[in-house]
Amino acid sequence: MESTAKTAEVSGPITIDDVRLALGETDPSTTNANKIRQIIGRGGFTTIQKHLEALRAECAPAVLGAPPPAPPAPKEVLEALWTTAWSAAQVMTLGRLERLTAQRDAAQALAAAQGADIEALSQQIDAGEEALSAMTAQRCAAISALESEQAQHAQVLAQTAQQFADYKAQAQGDIAAAAAAAELAKRDAQIAMQTLQAELDKRYAEAGELRSLIAHLVPAAPPVSAQ
Repeated sequence: MESTAKTAEVSGPITIDDVRLALGETDPSTTNANKIRQIIGRGGFTTIQKHLEALRAECAPAVLGAPPPAPPAPKEVLEALWTTAWSAAQVMTLGRLERLTAQRDAAQALAAAQGADIEALSQQIDAGEEALSAMTAQRCAAISALESEQAQHAQVLAQTAQQFADYKAQAQGDIAAAAAAAELAKRDAQIAMQTLQAELDKRYAEAGELRSLIAHLVPAAPPVSAQ
């Protein structure tokens, strides 16, 4: 297959002329779509296969119609003429047999070429499946790693939330204890102040009584006369 076939257009849809140019002098029944695509460098396998089968059909030998059956020999025809006619019929039969043999060989070549096409497509499918399997495995590994990382983050978050809840509960307990202690101290201070006030009032009362007693016990001084 000539390398000059690469002069086909490098853009746009693949046409039958692109495939014909890629074939060059190569019999289309001896190659496959995969090789044609490697030469063209673009296009889908389905489109190239369709054009390749059309070119194979163009190269296939035409099927000739069956010759009419030989009429029965008339009685008035000489045996030599009948022998000649029979020989001609044999030649026609042999020719038709040769044509059928050629058509059979062409069909076998076409079947072989199509088998090669199927094998090439199968290899492409297998390669695609392997690539897809590798991508799927990589994606699963990435998802697994992400899930593991998320689980670790969730665990750290849960631990942090538990520590915060513990600190909050402890702080609330400390605040409640401090408030209770403050209330108790306030009550004790009030009781102490009331006790001191009662003691002070008692002392004031005793001092008043003592002053009254002193006033009754000490006589009053005589008045001083004027000179």
